Amino acid sequence: MSEHHTPDDVRALLRKHGITGSMAELITGVSSRTVRSWQAPTGSSSFRPIPEPAWRLLQLYTGEIDATKWREELREIQSSRRQNTKFSYSEDGDYKE
Repeated sequence: MSEHHTPDDVRALLRKHGITGSMAELITGVSSRTVRSWQAPTGSSSFRPIPEPAWRLLQLYTGEIDATKWREELREIQSSRRQNTKFSYSEDGDYKE
């Protein structure tokens, strides 16, 4: 269900919206070291992929995804899970069956 976002993706999102490392820490509830690890070169020992929940929090904060639409999609997913239907993320951040 999740995809790995590259360090370039993280840097681009933060840069596009003028979010500093300190702001990203506050939004996601992690340390500055963790935020730096999401932006480290993929091959480096300090690199860690950004977890999907942290990525979504940044997207919600920046308005990259609409919170109301996202909540509705989550409700659909919850309902579909009760019916054993699987959903995943599409390229644009929407859910798909």
